[in-house]
Amino acid sequence: MEIIEDIKGRTGMPDAIICRAMRVPEPTLGRWRRRKKENRPFLNRPGPKKVEPFDPSVLDAEIHLLGHGVKRSAGATKLYGRYQESISRRELSRMVGQVRQDLVADHRKNLRQIDWLMSGVVWAMDGTKYDLGMAGKIHLHNTQDLGSRYKFPPSRSAPWREVPCGRASGGYGRSAFGQETADGILHFHS
Repeated sequence: MEIIEDIKGRTGMPDAIICRAMRVPEPTLGRWRRRKKENRPFLNRPGPKKVEPFDPSVLDAEIHLLGHGVKRSAGATKLYGRYQESISRRELSRMVGQVRQDLVADHRKNLRQIDWLMSGVVWAMDGTKYDLGMAGKIHLHNTQDLGSRYKFPPSRSAPWREVPCGRASGGYGRSAFGQETADGILHFHS
């Protein structure tokens, strides 16, 4: 606004030409002049003005209590319903997103990953039942060496046998490697 007033004072050009050159609509210039006379700010944030005061520490505590996932926070819409007269939806969304991002970063920082450096030390076995209908059920045993990530062809047991465990699973190592397997066998459930 000061630039426009300065140009008008130095050149004496009409407002329309100055506004067109500065790419400022004339009604906007008139609005700014009115606000200057009334000692109000020239630019206002868009949207309805929030009138109810609130305690930001209470809101922050409520945001932390929401069920935060990786991409969404359960209960944020209900929380906005309680605070909609005090804070804009965008501002609340920004606050919730920041808390969610911090919590996810803390969670990821605390995750641990185990890397097995030698093959033949630890295996993962997963037993699956497969229904053959009238012929009964068979058990398939998927086995993976966690050190090398090698996946063995699935072995199967007769319909009356269960999934091998303990020393019985070592027999599979004898047939695959010609030696007894390690004692560390993990069983994954999916």
